[in-house]
Amino acid sequence: MNAKLESIIRSSVIGLGLVAASIASAHTPQWSNSRWNREVEREPVVRYDYARVVDVDPIITRVAVSSPRRDCWYEDHEVAVQRSATPTVLGAIIGGVIGHQIGNGPSRGITTVAGAVLGASVGSDAAARDSRVETRSVERCESHSSGDWEQRVDGYRVTYVYQGRQYSTVMSYDPGRQVQVRVGVELEVVR
Repeated sequence: MNAKLESIIRSSVIGLGLVAASIASAHTPQWSNSRWNREVEREPVVRYDYARVVDVDPIITRVAVSSPRRDCWYEDHEVAVQRSATPTVLGAIIGGVIGHQIGNGPSRGITTVAGAVLGASVGSDAAARDSRVETRSVERCESHSSGDWEQRVDGYRVTYVYQGRQYSTVMSYDPGRQVQVRVGVELEVVR
């Protein structure tokens, strides 16, 4: 054969061999660390069981509590009650008429006004003598805030036994005589 033809065939065979090797290596399983990593990434096997509760202690905190309080009472107050405003008005009218009669000329207006004011004052005094005093009850209120201490349960410290071993946890409620526990198995890779 020709040397040139031999060279072409040899390079073609080598090229085809490299292509075949790369295709084969892409489809063969890898036994490197990635195989082990896939086993570690599997989800653990989980099941639930019940454990016997041996002790439940409430966790108690003391809290300051403030509550509003309103105190109300009645007080008696004396109030002057006037029966009518008629004596004051009538006194002003009568005083104005008398002042108008007394005055003459330019002083007539001044005497009319002065008579009305004086008559209103006399009428008001007469009405005050006629008024009476009444006692009325008025409600009075005050607001206060009173503080106190209160005990609150924040949770429960639960001690339980599962397969002969004692465990303890904190729960938000009292579980009663038994508590549900989560039991899981995980694979451990030893290298």
